[in-house]
Amino acid sequence: MNADLLRIALVGTSRAKGPLPLDRDHPADALLAGLPPSNPESELLLRAGVQAVFGAAGRLAEVGVPALPEAPVETARRPGERLAGILQTALALAAQGLFGEMLDELADRQLHLPPELLPEVLDQADPRLRHRLLPVLGERGRWLAGLNPQWAWVGQAANPTEDHPDLQRLHQIFLEGELAERCRALAAWRRVEPTAAREALAATLAQENAEGRGRLVAELAVGLSPADEPFLETCLDDRSTVVKRTAAQLLSRLPGSALAARMRERGQMMLTAGKKGLVFTKLTVACTPPESIDKSWERDGIAQKPAGGRGPRAAWTEGVFELVPPSHWVAHLGDAPEVLINALHDDPFGSSVLAGWTRACGRFGGDDPQSARWALPLLDHWSAALGPAKDPEQRLLVEQMQGLLAVLGPAEAENYVLDLLWKRHGEGESAMLALLEALPARWSVAGARRFLDLTRSVIRKSPDDFVFHWFSRLPLAARAIPPGLFAAALEPWDLTTGKSRTTWVTSALERELDKFQEIVRLRQSFHDVVSASAS
Repeated sequence: MNADLLRIALVGTSRAKGPLPLDRDHPADALLAGLPPSNPESELLLRAGVQAVFGAAGRLAEVGVPALPEAPVETARRPGERLAGILQTALALAAQGLFGEMLDELADRQLHLPPELLPEVLDQADPRLRHRLLPVLGERGRWLAGLNPQWAWVGQAANPTEDHPDLQRLHQIFLEGELAERCRALAAWRRVEPTAAREALAATLAQENAEGRGRLVAELAVGLSPADEPFLETCLDDRSTVVKRTAAQLLSRLPGSALAARMRERGQMMLTAGKKGLVFTKLTVACTPPESIDKSWERDGIAQKPAGGRGPRAAWTEGVFELVPPSHWVAHLGDAPEVLINALHDDPFGSSVLAGWTRACGRFGGDDPQSARWALPLLDHWSAALGPAKDPEQRLLVEQMQGLLAVLGPAEAENYVLDLLWKRHGEGESAMLALLEALPARWSVAGARRFLDLTRSVIRKSPDDFVFHWFSRLPLAARAIPPGLFAAALEPWDLTTGKSRTTWVTSALERELDKFQEIVRLRQSFHDVVSASAS
C-alpha cells in the first residue's frame, strides 16, 4: 500500500479530502478506471488489493544495464569455512559484545570476514560496531559497500588508528558527517594536528546544539595541551551546563591553568587539619563548604542548584574536590592518602570529600602516579562501607569502586576483586558482584581459575538468592575466561547442596549454566577455527 492510501486508511475515509485520483498510466490504476463508482471504503480496499497483487508480480529484466566491476583480490587471509556460522551465532546471541570482540581478534590475526556474512554486517547501524567492522571487511566488503548507497558509511568512515590519516578527508567528515563520525574524525585529527582541529571546532561550535557542543568539546581530551586553555576558557561561558562541565574537567587536567588554580584555592579554603587524642597525635580533617556560591563557581561548571535533590553544600564539595589531583592534598596536608582518608571519618561532609577524591583519582590517576596511589586506600574505604549500606547506597558505593579499579593495572584490579569476593561471598552482598564488570575483557588464567573455584564454592555454601545473583554474572565470565580454561569451564557442574534447594531454583540455575557453557563452546569453536586459519 502506498503512502497516500495508508494515510487514508489510518485517518478514515470520512476524514479524507475526497478519493485519490487514479493514475491512468499506471497498469494497476488503469484496471480500475473502467469500474463503476462505489463507496469510499470499497474503493480503498480494492485499490489496496490491486496494488498488492501488482507489487507481488514479476517484472521483466531491464536491458542495457552495465556489468558490475569485479571484486578485487583479497589481501587478508581467508578464514576457515566454519567461521561464518560461528560469527552469525555470536551476532544473534548479542552476548554483551561477544561479536565485537571476535571482530577485534580477526583484525589482530589479519583475517577478513566470510563473504556470505557481509550483507548482514553492512546493515549494522551501531557506530561502535561499524568502527570494529572496518578492518575486517576485506576488499570484497569494501567493494560490496560501494554498490549500495545504504552502506556508504564504509567509504565515509574515518579510521583514527591510521598512522597517516587523510587530513582533508577527516576535515570533510568533521563538517558533514553524523555526530558520532564527526567526534571520531575530530579525535583522529587532534592526534596529528591538534591546533588545526581545535580551530576548526572553534569556528563551527556555535552552530551546534547543546549535545553536539558537549560531545565535540570532550574530544579535545585527545592531544590536550596548555595551548587549548584560551578556547576552553571561552567554553566556560557556554549556555549549556554540560559544556561548562566538560570544559572545566579538561582545564583541570592542565596543572598550570587558571581554573586548576581556582579549584585548588577553593578546596584549600574548605579543609582544616588538626590533631586530637590524649597526646594530640591523631590527625583530623574538617571540611567547611561555603553557605552559598557566586557566579564564578557556576561559570566553572558547579551548579547553583544540583540535580536530583542533593544537598547543595555536599554537591559543591564534590564538584571542587573531583577537579583537584589527589596528590595535591598529600603535599598540602603532609600525610599519606590512607591517613587523610581516615582523618575525615567523623566529619559531616567527609563522605562528600571522599566522593570527590574518588572521582579525581579516576580522572588524574592515569597520568599522575602519586594520584593513582589513592586508589587502593579508597577502595578499602568504600568496600568497608559496602556491608552496612542499604541497597540504593550499595549501588552508589560499587560505582565509586568501579571507577577506582580502572586506575589499577589489569592484574592488580583482578586480584583485588577476586580477593574481595573470596573473603566476603559468604556474607551475601550481591551488589559487589558488579565489580566484575570493571575488570579487563580477558582474565588471566590464574584469575579465571579462582573464579571457577569460587563459583563451585558459592554453589555449595551460599544462600539460593545469592547463588542466583552470582549466576547472572556467568555470561560476563564466559567472555573473560582465557582459552586455556575452556575445558575446565565445560566440565560437569554439581548444582546440589547440603541444604535443601527447591527444584525450580535448580532449574533456573541450570538454564543460566547452559547459557554460560553455550558462550564458552562458541568461543572455543571460534578460537579453534581462527587459530587454524592464521597458522
